[in-house]
Amino acid sequence: ARATLEWRRDPAADESARARAAELLDGDLTIDTAVRVAFLVNPSLQVAMEQLSIPRARLVGAMTPPNPVGVIGSRKPGGDMAAFYPERAISIGVLVSLIELLSMPDLVAIARLDLERARYETAQVAVTHAAKVVEAWLDYSSALATWQLYQDSGAPLSRESIEAELDAATTRAKLG
Repeated sequence: ARATLEWRRDPAADESARARAAELLDGDLTIDTAVRVAFLVNPSLQVAMEQLSIPRARLVGAMTPPNPVGVIGSRKPGGDMAAFYPERAISIGVLVSLIELLSMPDLVAIARLDLERARYETAQVAVTHAAKVVEAWLDYSSALATWQLYQDSGAPLSRESIEAELDAATTRAKLG
């Protein structure tokens, strides 16, 4: 089965994730279950998902044309512009930065690449976290199996059996 990473944006989604994690923990603890629970409740994964909104916003900004600027002015008769405006004139105009318009395709391409980079970084965080959970689950399973062997053997309490029980508890805490 697959563990999915969801971006939770409100307290209701957080509460739902905690409830799903509790349901998963009520059953047998498998590798898949451990990774699913880790994806549901780990705050660093949610921070990584939140950080994706920054390059997304930059992409939207890069795709938005620059705002035009309105210009209103009055000219007196005479002066440098007298040939064009012999009488008093009122000028109304709209200016748009040609440089910004021409650089938009490059800015959009850069913003798309930055978003793609951020997605890969978030995926790397998720994969690294899943690998740590799997490693902890394997350590726990091994320690639990060793302790169970001591329990099933019926041998009297020994230093080794106590160490096995302690190791199982320690690896369980690490998995948690």
